[in-house]
Amino acid sequence: MKRMLALVGLVLALSFGQAGEAAVAPAKIGVVRIQNVFKDFQYAKDQEAAIKAEFKKDEDGMTALKQQMEEKKKHLQADPLIGPGSKKFKLEALELRKLEVELEDKVDEFKKASRKRMAEFYRSIYEKFQKAVADVAARRGLDLVITAPDTDLSKEAEESDSPVAIQQEILLRHVQFIGPSCDITKEVLDQMNAQYGKAKGAGKNL
Repeated sequence: MKRMLALVGLVLALSFGQAGEAAVAPAKIGVVRIQNVFKDFQYAKDQEAAIKAEFKKDEDGMTALKQQMEEKKKHLQADPLIGPGSKKFKLEALELRKLEVELEDKVDEFKKASRKRMAEFYRSIYEKFQKAVADVAARRGLDLVITAPDTDLSKEAEESDSPVAIQQEILLRHVQFIGPSCDITKEVLDQMNAQYGKAKGAGKNL
């Protein structure tokens, strides 16, 4: 009798355990197509235009220096009155070298400034992206949100004849299908653009 009661108790315990496991709801997952965040986020478009305008003066200055150097090189090569090894040739060559040093310095400064600016740009976008994802996840009751590239190959890969490049793109596609019920890309972008529009309208520092 005791043995029978113990067996019944074990069966009931297993049954309750299985019922408890069955009662656990599956995790709700959201997927964001990450390329769309940079392509369709208005803040990203505005910042790209602002950064381009910000560095245009520097780019124009470097272009002008390059043209000046090319003209001086042509002058040294074409002027019959400037003989190689002459004092005038040496002075002209020295002037050319000064321009080269100035251009090298401008290029170095441009690279440093543009790298810093782009790092700030990406950090800012990611901060806004995280906030929008958190808001959408809370609203939808999601347990996990992941980012994924488009499942389709890029235009460059479609037109490429390099098997290595195509293979690398395929290997980057860890997500092969995104169902409409878990694709929250548009919802996240709408949230980001709405927040940006609100802050921009209020004149806040973005």
